[in-house]
Parts: sequence; C-alpha cells; structure tokens
Amino acid sequence: IEKWINNPNFSDVYKKELVSSINEFLKYLINIKDIKTINLLDIRKYRCRNNYVPRIYSEEEMKIFFSKCGEYLNSTKSFPYKKEMFILIYKLAYCAGLRTNEIRHIKVIDINFSENSIFIESSKNNVHRNIYVDDNIISLSVN
Repeated sequence: IEKWINNPNFSDVYKKELVSSINEFLKYLINIKDIKTINLLDIRKYRCRNNYVPRIYSEEEMKIFFSKCGEYLNSTKSFPYKKEMFILIYKLAYCAGLRTNEIRHIKVIDINFSENSIFIESSKNNVHRNIYVDDNIISLSVN
C-alpha cells in the first residue's frame, strides 16, 4: 500500500487524504471483524511539505492598491456605488481576512455599527462568527 501511496504523481495533500481514508477503512475492519493484527499507516510520514511563502504587502503598497482599485470603475444608474462597493469588498478580504463567499453573504442586518462588528453566518464549515473591523471599513459600508 505504501508503495502505491508514494506514487510521485500524487501530491502531498492527496497522499495524506489517501492515508486518512485507508486508516478509517482499517479501523472499520478492526471493529467489524475484531482483528487485532492490522497496523494503521503512520500519517506523520505524509505531512504536506508546502514551500509557499506568502507575499506581505507594505502599508504604502496597500494604500496605492486601495486608491487604484476603484479608479477605473464608473458608477451607473443601476449601480451608483460601484467604486465604493469594490473598495469595501477588497478591504474586507484583505484587512478582515474574509473569504469571497463570506463577503457575498453579508446582509445589512449583519453589520453592528455601534460595535464595529460584522456577523459572518456563511463561514467555512458552517461556523458562525463575529469579526471586528476598523472604523474606516464600517464607514465605507454606511455609504
């Protein structure tokens, strides 16, 4: 089994998923058949080796980005706050760490203006949470 799992065409993440699935099946066999001789695979051997180093932008770079992100957007009758909306979306994503799906599901009722917080209902793994944001982001959402 380990020779098959170590296929060089498999990513580290896929290998870890395989080992987890195989171990769950082996645990099932142990419980059903009362087998004591099956050894589980050591998942520690298949830890992900991610060499990704995130790019951290300087404060000056972020100021330039936010000043430019709405520059080319024109407001229309049907969407009068297009520029402000895009700036708000980018700030929520970058400054508050929200995912696009979380931002998409925010409703006005989710924003607590007195506490500078936003209730995130549609979060990853269906975990609800409150995030606290800067006055600057809340003031953008008021407009």
